[in-house]
Amino acid sequence: MQVNQGFHQGLLEQRIDRLQRHIQQLDDEVASVDDLRASSPQLSTDTLRELEHSLRAEILRLQYELDTWEAELRLSRDKIFENEQRDDG
Repeated sequence: MQVNQGFHQGLLEQRIDRLQRHIQQLDDEVASVDDLRASSPQLSTDTLRELEHSLRAEILRLQYELDTWEAELRLSRDKIFENEQRDDG
């Protein structure tokens, strides 16, 4: 059972890492929209605002998913710790 929990934790850690990288990429894209707005005033402000809003909404969605996976990882680690304590006791 410990092996399955360890495997599950490894998968969660990989998902968390991927989500963190994706969130960082989206943050970089938001920054590039700001740069684009400053360097290209001919672009529609509404279009850029929509793009920025869409990126920020996706960041929030992914952050919620990240929080969920991190909570699941903590619960999994706690369960392993409790099992180890029980086995030692």
